[in-house]
Amino acid sequence: MNTPFQIDKITVYPQFNRIKIENRQIGIEPRVMKLLVYLVKKNGELCSRDELVDSIWGGDYVNKNAITRAMSDLRKAFDDSSTSPKYFETIPKQGYRFIGLVEWLDQGENKSEKNKSNRIYWRVAGIVLVILTAGLAYSALSTPKITYGNKVVRKSVPVIVEDTTNLPDSVFHKKVEAIVDATVEKEMR
Repeated sequence: MNTPFQIDKITVYPQFNRIKIENRQIGIEPRVMKLLVYLVKKNGELCSRDELVDSIWGGDYVNKNAITRAMSDLRKAFDDSSTSPKYFETIPKQGYRFIGLVEWLDQGENKSEKNKSNRIYWRVAGIVLVILTAGLAYSALSTPKITYGNKVVRKSVPVIVEDTTNLPDSVFHKKVEAIVDATVEKEMR
């Protein structure tokens, strides 16, 4: 059983061998988690040591100290006491039983956590996309336009490095026009 559940304000995540108390997460040994889940599923029924050995330890030989230690670990994690128990009661010479109240959490709560992180991811991705698009648009629009006649050149036009003071206007204009045409042609490619 991997369904998370809550005991008072303690959330138990069997799949991850973790419990969460307030904002603190505590790792639980896998066999101790199996013991917790088993006792909780029994819902107040007495569980003998033999039953626990069969169910948790798979029938392997374990001395009684293993069960006692696992119960001690559970009590410690839940801040419970054997003398005045809130969750785990010891029935002397018989076994143990869970006496707390359990609320099984809907799997939808786990999904909502995943959805929350997915929403954050997509928001960040959207913001990055908007910034990149704005940057590209700015770059494209901020490129200087050079117009010559009815032709618009977005790139810089090569500079004529020759003395044009003695050229007649028509020759000068033909040279400039040839350069502009060549530049426009390059941009079209």
